[in-house]
Amino acid sequence: MIKSAVIRIRLTQADLANLSFVADPAWNVCSSLSVLVFPSAGALRAGLVSALADTDIPSLQLLRGLTNDPLTSPPVLTPHDAIDVRSGDRVVERLRATVTGSSEAELAAGLANLQKQRTDSDLTTASFAELVADALVEYWSTILAPFWGAAQAVVIDDIGFRGQSLATQGLGPTLNSLSPRIKFTGTTLELAHPLDVELGLDGRRPMLIPVAFSCAGGFLAYIPVESDPPEETLCIGYPAKGLGRIWEKPDDSQPEALAGLLGATRASVLAAARLPVTTSEIAERLFISPATASEHLNVLARAGILDRTRQGRVVYYQTSAIGRALNRSPTD
Repeated sequence: MIKSAVIRIRLTQADLANLSFVADPAWNVCSSLSVLVFPSAGALRAGLVSALADTDIPSLQLLRGLTNDPLTSPPVLTPHDAIDVRSGDRVVERLRATVTGSSEAELAAGLANLQKQRTDSDLTTASFAELVADALVEYWSTILAPFWGAAQAVVIDDIGFRGQSLATQGLGPTLNSLSPRIKFTGTTLELAHPLDVELGLDGRRPMLIPVAFSCAGGFLAYIPVESDPPEETLCIGYPAKGLGRIWEKPDDSQPEALAGLLGATRASVLAAARLPVTTSEIAERLFISPATASEHLNVLARAGILDRTRQGRVVYYQTSAIGRALNRSPTD
């Protein structure tokens, strides 16, 4: 019997204690580039494929040339860390830093790949980095930005769901639910992959990133080696729950109806609490202060429209049966 190849990552108790779920826009944008070379028409990617088909911008040709494998990203377009960024005005900064922060060797390899396809012989690694960063930002602002709010909501909902799962189900079931290609055995995280290697983290923090736009191979990973800088962390991107919601057309009549009953902000809070959320997540998603979010959540909970549960120090809110009825479209 042939044994399947797998990446085995040994995890100590300290590693597991440091494990975090992170909402990182760079991982979501860079992972979506696989659609450029593998335009699957699957339902969960159809919206992105359609947006690409309807747009012709110079950056697409450059990014497509650098992304020649749907299952792996070139180092210059692969984040080497994960940073929790939930504010829309910081996305561009994060994307540019992902490219310009690449090592000289990674930039040189990317430039050599580009020069096989076009005659930019006067480019230096520094000017190449700026060229790619500009292309990535243009790609995000033109193709992905129209869907960014919905994608961010899916990512934040997923992180809230995983936090609740950790509190109620435990670490093993939570990690084993991320993807069929990710398996946790208690001391080892196994990633189904053509490579067959085993390694430890040596104190590097493991980061898990829900990916909203594309995760063609079931997961994405950046696995640092011993010679890499200590700030480079183990990063694993996995498909976020509820990806189909990104491409749903909003029902404009329902928010207006709820707003007439509850007020616009409170109706938005109710709509955002379909999955378990915390006060800070509501504040970040709706761009309101934590105090305002807390006030609205408490009012809705006292009215029985939201259920409130506590897991340790964290309080989660989710629509109750009454809340779901209010959220339901009149045509449902």
